[in-house]
Amino acid sequence: MKKTLTYLLASLVVVFVAMPAFAEIEWSGNIMTGIEKMDYGTATVPSDKESDETQFSNIKLNLDVKADVCDGVVGVAQLRSVCTDCKVFKRCIYVEITDLLIPDGSIQIGRVQLPLGAELAKASEGANTMNNPLIFNSLLADNMEDLCVDDGLLITKVFESVTCKLGITNGCDSEEIGGLQPACKDTNSDKAMTLNFSGDCPAVEGLSLAGTYYTNDMADVTGATDEVTAWIVDVAYKTGLWKLAAALANVEGKYDETYNSEKTVETADIDYLVLEMVYGNGETPWWVAVRQSEQDSSFSINPAISDITVKGIKQKRLELGVGYKLCDNAYLKAEYIKTELKDDKDNLNDKDGIKAIVNVRF
Repeated sequence: MKKTLTYLLASLVVVFVAMPAFAEIEWSGNIMTGIEKMDYGTATVPSDKESDETQFSNIKLNLDVKADVCDGVVGVAQLRSVCTDCKVFKRCIYVEITDLLIPDGSIQIGRVQLPLGAELAKASEGANTMNNPLIFNSLLADNMEDLCVDDGLLITKVFESVTCKLGITNGCDSEEIGGLQPACKDTNSDKAMTLNFSGDCPAVEGLSLAGTYYTNDMADVTGATDEVTAWIVDVAYKTGLWKLAAALANVEGKYDETYNSEKTVETADIDYLVLEMVYGNGETPWWVAVRQSEQDSSFSINPAISDITVKGIKQKRLELGVGYKLCDNAYLKAEYIKTELKDDKDNLNDKDGIKAIVNVRF
């Protein structure tokens, strides 16, 4: 509770930095709710089996507040809530300076959204699925989502046909690099760096490309180090009502651990592939979409104790969905999703299900 109140107070300080007589403040956000049925009945391991049931989804809320301080300077706060426990947490809180220090560019200072490519940029975030033709995210977006937000500096520069973004941030302390589910913490580490280039291909109409490199080399107060490096390539092609998109990524990491007072180093090497096809492409009130994402992982486990390497852990996710635009600010979506995980011993653990939502933007 104390941390939540601190986040809210920090949000208010940034957003209302422009007073006297109230700066020009804009409020916006999203509400998402729906119904779902998931089936876990085909897991190989009996303890992994769960009964399927139909239930209403937890209501999610995004609240974004933007305050115009003066020409070229704004304060932004993004708050998120999921009504399982109805806690409020911060997403991004930053000050943005546009064109004043960098012509045709901007600087964001605070907790910023890192530019990790088109696949992660369009992914559903909190209650907002508006940029995502489907409801769920690809395996790439799911596993790297927590790397998307960090404390630091984001510089954007727009050239004629290319946008360049550079992020210098505190870095994320990952307790389990194999799962890549880091929590951003204030540490005494070297800083993380994110470099992203994106733009349209002048030689092919409708073709856009993006490339991203991320590195995070940090040490905590105990001297243990976490290292994560990633590269992501995004390609999209639009023609008529069709849009085809693909993403290719590699994530490598290592982290220090101690077992029975003996220090070890554990490593992970994860490859991702995402393929997506959408018909509708924003030109019609309805659309259909299909996405296939794959993850191929290998890990080294406790090499100082036993030289064991687990290879060939594969995960696949298939998504089929339809959407209908009630109006510009209200979408209906339905989706079938199937996720399958198979380890190097062919143990299978999968789930599938359907979900339908209504997503409103205000």
